[in-house]
Amino acid sequence: QAYNCLIHFYKRISRFTMRNKFNKRKEAALRAAKRPPKRRIDKEERDKDVFKRRKFIKNNFVEEGPAVEESSSEDEAVESGYGQLLQVFAQTTKEKSAIESDSGESSNEEEGGDVVTGNGGDEGDDSELGEEEDDEAEIGSGEEEDDEAEIGSGEEEDDEAEIGSGEEEDNEENLGENAEEESDEEHDEVEDGETLVENDDSETGDPFAAHFETELEPDMITALNDKTRWKASSSSFPELGNLQVQNLNYEPKKTKVKTLMDIEPESKLLQVQKRLISDQPEPKTLLQLHLKQKLLMNTPPSMTPYQTEMMSIMSSYKDLLYTERTNEKGDELRMAYTLHALNHILKTRTKILNNNAKHDARDESDEKLRDQGFTRPKILIIVPFKESCRKIVEMMITLLFPKEKGSVSNRKRFNEDYAKIETARKDKPDDYYETFEGNIDDSFKLGIGVTKKTLKLYTDFYSSDIIISSPLGLRLVTGVEGEDRKTDTDFLSSIELLVVDQADVVMMQNWDHVATVVNQMHSQPKDSHGVDYSRVRLWSLDGQAKFYRQTVLLSGVSAPEINSVWNKSCLNYMGKVKVMNEV
Repeated sequence: QAYNCLIHFYKRISRFTMRNKFNKRKEAALRAAKRPPKRRIDKEERDKDVFKRRKFIKNNFVEEGPAVEESSSEDEAVESGYGQLLQVFAQTTKEKSAIESDSGESSNEEEGGDVVTGNGGDEGDDSELGEEEDDEAEIGSGEEEDDEAEIGSGEEEDDEAEIGSGEEEDNEENLGENAEEESDEEHDEVEDGETLVENDDSETGDPFAAHFETELEPDMITALNDKTRWKASSSSFPELGNLQVQNLNYEPKKTKVKTLMDIEPESKLLQVQKRLISDQPEPKTLLQLHLKQKLLMNTPPSMTPYQTEMMSIMSSYKDLLYTERTNEKGDELRMAYTLHALNHILKTRTKILNNNAKHDARDESDEKLRDQGFTRPKILIIVPFKESCRKIVEMMITLLFPKEKGSVSNRKRFNEDYAKIETARKDKPDDYYETFEGNIDDSFKLGIGVTKKTLKLYTDFYSSDIIISSPLGLRLVTGVEGEDRKTDTDFLSSIELLVVDQADVVMMQNWDHVATVVNQMHSQPKDSHGVDYSRVRLWSLDGQAKFYRQTVLLSGVSAPEINSVWNKSCLNYMGKVKVMNEV
């Protein structure tokens, strides 16, 4: 009986243990089912993690030499003060060398753009694995320095600090680099034989030379301020239609006292100037528009008569008001004023390089070498959206460097900031999608520098030839007079060509920004910005730059705001042209 009780007891224990094991296995299976699956680490990611770990250890910890033996005893573990001092100095030198190498790599990447270099073997693999860290170092070190040195480079809100960087060391380095580049380009152009003879412009009747290289008489300035001295006449073009032309009704005095400046080339320019002031605009061909040979060769063959007529008016340096802009003709208008803007910049650059070569005449303070303004920016283009800016820059690249014959700096950054976006068409009218196509960000600014073989994007405003901006982006830079402590409008003091495209769209944003920017132009600069006053034009020193500025207003509708700027702020002595057709 005792034996049977013992057997029964063991059976109950075994049954309980089996049931307990089964429950534990069931619970483990349920927990495993609830637990998320383990992520398998890819081999490339594991290699990157290993490389990052090794690089971190290498940069932050000093490697112990093979001669040092480890000891577990406390007596050997205690080091002398001299040994600890050596270890501290060894660690600081190691960390310093690592920081210098990282900064050097980031700077090389910024200068080289998309160029990737490698030594092959294991080092090449390590460089590939470390691309992410190099990018992070470049973002941390390169872009912050660029944004602090460039006014037109970033989309940051601290625009005042960016403009005020003209007195910092970065701008001094940029000015030095620009001077070296200009000197190199000067020698290249002398070798290539692209320099122009000074008398060619006066003999051929180029409106550029006649407009900017002549002085205004005091009586003419008085007549410009008197609205009753303007006479209106009508003309017509085959494509544009009816034109209203306003010319200055001024007759120069017959008897004039001769001065030392009255030499023969200048008298020819004065004759051309007088003729252009009184002439009516006429439609011309591309060969008659005095375009630079480089632009004439790269101009697309699909130029329409509509574009050549617009170019005929713009090349005469008369103000233009066109209120019949349509979305279908938007690209044609962009190509017309982009071609005119590049032609103006290239002619100005050629004139400056020619005068730079005349060191003897410059030392003698020859007044004919005056060919600059207070600051470098010459052209301001105001457009409402980033998509319009992207199209203008693409046209500039096509006109200057077709088939990738030249280089465009910061092209990768531009493609990221001004990316082409496809807009899906749904149930709205076509004109809505044509107006708001692509990137419709309305807060941007871009400085562009033009050299012989390079188109520089994201340049500092005081190192730029062309500024493309939205009204809001430009207003954030200039600030509000009286409200902001630091307002800088010096870069607007020497604008020679102002283009406002899609003015009807700009009115829907805030037209007050445009009116304020126009009123801030041609004011006396607060700082010199490294200008050589012996090269500044006399009419700029006399505060007459507003009479030389050409203004082009393009809109889809006529509005009182646009007419107000046209009547009050457009004072070009060459005259005005307004397209007026019956609706």
